[in-house]
Amino acid sequence: MLEIANVGVSFGGLIAVNDFSMTVEKGTIHALIGPNGAGKTTLFNSITRVGPRTYGKVYYKGENITALPDYQMIHKGIARTFQNLHLFNGMTVYENLYAGYAYHYQKMFPSIFFGGHKKFIEEVNAKILEVAAEVGIYPYLSQFPSQLSYGILKKVEIARAIISRPEMLLLDEPAAGLNHQETEELDVVLTDMKKQGMTILLVEHDMDIVMKISDRITVINFGKKIAEGTPAEIARDPEVIRVYLGGDNNA
Repeated sequence: MLEIANVGVSFGGLIAVNDFSMTVEKGTIHALIGPNGAGKTTLFNSITRVGPRTYGKVYYKGENITALPDYQMIHKGIARTFQNLHLFNGMTVYENLYAGYAYHYQKMFPSIFFGGHKKFIEEVNAKILEVAAEVGIYPYLSQFPSQLSYGILKKVEIARAIISRPEMLLLDEPAAGLNHQETEELDVVLTDMKKQGMTILLVEHDMDIVMKISDRITVINFGKKIAEGTPAEIARDPEVIRVYLGGDNNA
């Protein structure tokens, strides 16, 4: 479904991603793991055009989206979250979710003079209530981000990403900062998304959730792919154990 072909990202003399290739199959949860500074988020940003790409191509469902502007990604059915929260602090949780669905409005623009606006408002309200209940943030819809815990805010960002029901979801460290219970709840949400047909590319350091829910794992270190396989294969890969799972101090 998503093919990353020989992508490289450089910042001056620093090579952050080095000739990296990976394929994410439709309907799977594919994890991208590696030590801090390995290039995971840089690669994510390159895929979604939030950050630079020095060379290489990205294909989505067979289409070359290498030069697609970042704001067009959602129209292709691709949504993402960020490593650091990107919520609208001056808006309520309800309004943040509304923002995640608002791009649908342009599809209905010709009909706004014939009752389409009212129909859209009813539609988005139903979607917000549905997703809020699904992710577990229904009680917080009227609150502002500054009033909520970090764990709840992570859920809000995920809810905003999935409210448009994207075909592909890119999550950058969704479990970071969550306690054990919140991580288990995230596990349930992501597994349910997969059951609904969503394809998920996941960057995560919490190896418990990675090993539990991933169909396939790719390991990156110093910008290069060093291993790929099932969770069981990755868990016993000597190179992965040396540089990551075993806590190599030089990584």
